[in-house]
Formats: sequence, structure tokens, C-alpha cells
Amino acid sequence: MNRKTLISLLALAALLILAASLTNISERLGGNFNQTLLPELEAQLNTLTSI
Repeated sequence: MNRKTLISLLALAALLILAASLTNISERLGGNFNQTLLPELEAQLNTLTSI
């Protein structure tokens, strides 16, 4: 596994953890994170993995 792949996988894992944390916080606050920010985060994730 080369360095670029490893960095990409680590970044992907970090973004998934961040998304899960934000979703959890948002649900506690009664927000609608899933409808607003999650699709944007997913798009950024797809961009990252295509690099």
C-alpha cells in the first residue's frame, strides 16, 4: 500500500467519524443534519477517494 492510498484511507476514516459525530450531536439538538450537510460531505468524500 503506497503512501497516497494510506493517507486517503485515513482521511476517509476521519471524515466518516466526523460525520457520525456531527449527526449524533445534531440529533440531540433536534436538527436536520442528514438532509442538509450529509450529501455535501458525501460529495467531498467521493472527490477525495477519486484522487
